[in-house]
Amino acid sequence: MPDQNQTLVDMLMQTWPARLAQSAVNGVMAPGRAWASDVPITTDQMIQPAMDMAGLATFGTGAFPATANELRAGIRTYQSVPDSLMGFRKNGPQKGYSETNYPHSQNVEITLPPTPYASRETFSDQIMGMNPNHAYERAWRNWPDALHITPVSPNDAMIAALLKGGGT
Repeated sequence: MPDQNQTLVDMLMQTWPARLAQSAVNGVMAPGRAWASDVPITTDQMIQPAMDMAGLATFGTGAFPATANELRAGIRTYQSVPDSLMGFRKNGPQKGYSETNYPHSQNVEITLPPTPYASRETFSDQIMGMNPNHAYERAWRNWPDALHITPVSPNDAMIAALLKGGGT
């Protein structure tokens, strides 16, 4: 039973189309509100609009994992995560590849800029992370001066080696 003090507009604002529209507006406005705010924005204030926008973006299409496409597009989903949560120490030497305890190993191709002493250099390496996106971000932080870091699947590396005349 509706409250006797509610107006027709208040009752209409409680319907799902009105709530959907309000969620869409809040999702679009969230980054601007966070940028203009003088007070710290809480996680809940950013997660709910992001979840609303994700729901709207996948409305009617289904939600499919985009991990492989994110990597191919160069999307850095962990870009705003602090170094301490990415497995990097504040001081002292960093852990080596064999010392890290992450479940995913990602092949990457790194292109460094030219220097007065060397031309542009491209090389392959592996980096570990919790998942492909985490490893990709760790690669960017490991080689901060890189022009490009491209994730490479093991099949891509094997095909490239065969095309160059190398073996496996």
